Amino acid sequence: MTSPQSVPEFSIRNLVVLVDGTAESKAAVEAAATVARWSHAGVHLLYFMQSRDYAMAVPQTYGEVVEDLRGRHEAELREIAGSETLRGLEPRIHVERSEITAGLGAFTHDNAIDLIVVGSAGRAGLVKWFEGSTAEDAFRNADMPVMVLGPKAVAAVPPQGFRRILCATDLSAGARPAAAYAMALAGRCHANVTLLYVMADDAKRSERRDVMIAGAASALRRWAALNGSSGAEQVVSEGVPAKVISELAADMKAELIVAGAKRMPALGITGAWATAYAVMWEAHCPTVLVRER
Repeated sequence: MTSPQSVPEFSIRNLVVLVDGTAESKAAVEAAATVARWSHAGVHLLYFMQSRDYAMAVPQTYGEVVEDLRGRHEAELREIAGSETLRGLEPRIHVERSEITAGLGAFTHDNAIDLIVVGSAGRAGLVKWFEGSTAEDAFRNADMPVMVLGPKAVAAVPPQGFRRILCATDLSAGARPAAAYAMALAGRCHANVTLLYVMADDAKRSERRDVMIAGAASALRRWAALNGSSGAEQVVSEGVPAKVISELAADMKAELIVAGAKRMPALGITGAWATAYAVMWEAHCPTVLVRER
């Protein structure tokens, strides 16, 4: 069990749900409502009108089409805001005419957002990174934590907060914010935390396998202590990271996975991003991605 004295103060003052009319965004609204209730956070519902939404409008009707779309999306958000799911939370609604990649940072800054919540259909294939889905744009560009509900995230967010959190780490300095976030959240929710480090699959064939495991375990203990998480369970495993993470989360009935997210490179997809995508695709609970500083 995590000691509240060992972790920084944790609070979610404002959260935003990215809404795009899909079933996945409905699940995100439900998750956000639960988090908002136990954290006493303000709720924002946000729809981005992107250029593709009105790209086919002819010049003579361009302004009318844009305003008509804005009105329809505002009506949709008002309906969601008035739903039973958000009863008593008095969410604010926003329709922004901007690409997500350009507008999300300004919105979160202007509204003091601490958490972005978004649903993802989790479509297979890394080529989907370039198709501009709401979830992918969100966690590729956000500077604050992003909670993603993938297609298999059937478990609801617990009404009183998370009780079992799995934090996956590669022991790099850039991953420390994710561990700090997991431990702070655990302190707020009085949760049990498991810190997981996954060694490369080829370690199984190494003559130094036992030495490597012992070294990783020692490093994990030291690293956990540095991040104020010495009270957490620590696990060293081997295999394909995304598979190990999702399977352990299922075995321990984790209610949340927390993982670090490296900054997206200008070109190409790094292994870390491929792992994050695969974890969200397989996870049966929400995943929070915390960007490296």
